[in-house]
Amino acid sequence: MLAWFGLRRKPAPPFRGPGVARSARVRHPEKVRIDPTASVGEGVVLVGGQGAGVDVGLEAQVNYYAVVLGGAGVSIGARAMVGPHCVLAAGNHDFRHPTLPARFAPGVSRGPIRLEEDVWLGSHVTVTDGVTIGRGAVIGAGSVVTHDVPAGMVAVGSPAKVVRAARDEPLAQAA
Repeated sequence: MLAWFGLRRKPAPPFRGPGVARSARVRHPEKVRIDPTASVGEGVVLVGGQGAGVDVGLEAQVNYYAVVLGGAGVSIGARAMVGPHCVLAAGNHDFRHPTLPARFAPGVSRGPIRLEEDVWLGSHVTVTDGVTIGRGAVIGAGSVVTHDVPAGMVAVGSPAKVVRAARDEPLAQAA
């Protein structure tokens, strides 16, 4: 009956796990790996892309409406938290191409994005390609991360700059 009106029920997306919200979208699922203990929130978009893809680690959390573009590869480490509305874009457009507009120019990249274990990205953080954020680092809300952030540091701003240590004591090794 619905088909008669031109309406069809959308089939459930093929990529589902216990912690993946129903409204999360995965493009190129063959290039996306989500640990069964990870949590992927409402409205999240994960794009495996043509490169290395996306890896969401053990007990990691990707919060509401985050966008992860895995062109050159994105690795989200164990227990990392990606806040709402964050963008992790592992790739870029070659806007300097002599004959093609940026939209059609070949992709360029400085390398994959790596969020190590226990990283916390506040809301609305943007991480550009080629960036590694070290274990236990914290990135303040609204920051734009264009360079590596050492382990255990807090970085804020646009571009993000390290402002202090995240803890008085180093983070203990996970068992």
